[in-house]
Amino acid sequence: MKKPQSQVRTYLVGGLKLEERVLALIVTWILTTRGSNHYVLTEEDLFYIYCIMKKVKINWIHIIKEHLQKSMRLSDYH
Repeated sequence: MKKPQSQVRTYLVGGLKLEERVLALIVTWILTTRGSNHYVLTEEDLFYIYCIMKKVKINWIHIIKEHLQKSMRLSDYH
């Protein structure tokens, strides 16, 4: 689905509505934490926001575990 060479698309929070911005901060600060720039969203972040807004059931334990593994050994993660 994703190619290792492909660039990650990013989006700014500025174009979102207030409710979506709050969800974006929750996703980037709490659920899938990152080192810096919490106001730039990836496609994954937008997917999570959409799932929360549409009340889609998500296995958050798996998502957070994958994110932590990716952040700990970024060069080994595909």
